[in-house]
Amino acid sequence: MAQESDDRLAEPGVGDDVRAVLDAYRTVLLETSEPSEMLRRAAEVAAELIGAQFAAILTTGPDGSVERFIHAGMSEDEAAATGRLPEGRGLLGVVIDEQRAVLLDDLADDERSSGFPPGHPPMRSFLGMPIRVRGGAYAYLYLTHREAGRFTRRHAETLDVLAGTVALGIDSALVTAENRQREALNAAVLEVTAALLAADDDEALGILADRVLALVDADSVSVLTPLGDGSLIVDLTRGGDLDESIGLVLPRFGTLSGQVFESGQPMLATGIGRGYGDRFDSIALAPLAAGGRPVGVLTASRFRGRPAFNPRELRLVSEFAGQASIALVLTGAREARQRLALLEDRARIAQDLHDHVIQRIFAAGLSLQAVASRSNDEILRRQIFEQISSLDSAIAEIRTAIFAMTSRPDARANLRHLVIDAVGATARHFPSAPQLVFSGSIDLLVPSGMHEDVLAVVREGLANIGKHAGPFTAVQVTLAATEDGLEIAVVDDGAGIPAGVTRSSGIQNLRNRAQSWGGAFELGPAGPDGGTRLIWRAPYGRKDGDP
Repeated sequence: MAQESDDRLAEPGVGDDVRAVLDAYRTVLLETSEPSEMLRRAAEVAAELIGAQFAAILTTGPDGSVERFIHAGMSEDEAAATGRLPEGRGLLGVVIDEQRAVLLDDLADDERSSGFPPGHPPMRSFLGMPIRVRGGAYAYLYLTHREAGRFTRRHAETLDVLAGTVALGIDSALVTAENRQREALNAAVLEVTAALLAADDDEALGILADRVLALVDADSVSVLTPLGDGSLIVDLTRGGDLDESIGLVLPRFGTLSGQVFESGQPMLATGIGRGYGDRFDSIALAPLAAGGRPVGVLTASRFRGRPAFNPRELRLVSEFAGQASIALVLTGAREARQRLALLEDRARIAQDLHDHVIQRIFAAGLSLQAVASRSNDEILRRQIFEQISSLDSAIAEIRTAIFAMTSRPDARANLRHLVIDAVGATARHFPSAPQLVFSGSIDLLVPSGMHEDVLAVVREGLANIGKHAGPFTAVQVTLAATEDGLEIAVVDDGAGIPAGVTRSSGIQNLRNRAQSWGGAFELGPAGPDGGTRLIWRAPYGRKDGDP
């Protein structure tokens, strides 16, 4: 490309003044490695070189929309008066679509011209051409309103020389940037691998997200992991002030994250709108896998108005996720050994609790009943029966703990285990783990068609407490199954949920789920001293919309 530029300089009509300006621009290339600065200086040099009143360079995103508009010859006030960036239509669109130079004496005489926005300075003559880097158009250079008259073929050839020189500098800058990113990628992979092998998963995934944030200049990075029911939960976020999205559950089907999780293929998306927050417009998603099995999704997002992620940046995110996944395989093997040892300990503890502790508590309750029956003191009798009731509650809680410690092969289809997993997934977001209480034959009475709603109620109830309930020390989740229906209660001892939250989309979703079963939903204070109580009731009848 450098030889091509030098050959053009030797052509008739490209004189010493042109050579001097291009040499000056080459000096600029040596002084900066930032493509945006190179393009800005190229616009200034082009206007000086050709004698144009106005010069501009624009770049487009993967979807063809204009990402950057760099201009020379127009004041900031004049630029602000135009109101918006060009949209790549009219004659600008001709250069973009046809990938060739366009030369006109008068813009108004060409039917392809779409005119100028209100407040734009008057322009007449026009010269535009693409700047090609690595075989494709990287940017588009435009000149208008030549002060000494119209543009000529000679000017087009001169501008072509400049475009070739700019392309040479851009290509060199991209190589430098790619090398730096490669070095940063290798360093980040080593750091994440060390964290995965030496620390807990939360810390390792946090380091992973932090490094991706810097690696591709993202505004926000999230890691999503699968839940037992097949949905995906936002496990952590970095940047973008999205702490409230932690714990958000997304369906696996019908979402970008779910599609990447299922296919195992990375994806770029632009114009994502409200599905990922109004502030974001571009997202890069890559799967996390361990031993060929998907274990999560890594997402990087950029704010609306920033350049969209390009395929090269997606490859970086995907490659980083892939390298981190290798460490996840090793971590998974370590955790499997630890889990096996833990299960053996749990089985032993569960057996001891069942064979010894529960039997002793039950015997103590019977003894208290015998004492109460022989007493004539009514106050004493009432106090004894209160203690017996407490012992019964303790037995119920111990049985719940035993159930949680003894996983069965069909646990994925077991509602108790699904609820235990759902509560456990949110436990780290609370000062202490939520207390979970089961009452009645949950797995026998609650139909499988209700499982999805039950899990949604538990997750949303806990998520709302974590976001809005204020300082609290204890949370209790109770599932009570009777022959008539199921009642779910989520209670905390915090400051209470603000009034506006009761009208949020999440709360309305819980209300709709209850009504679809012919049930009811309540949200209010837990007592006179504060706290919040969420009650969700539903009979076992057919859900609205079911056949």
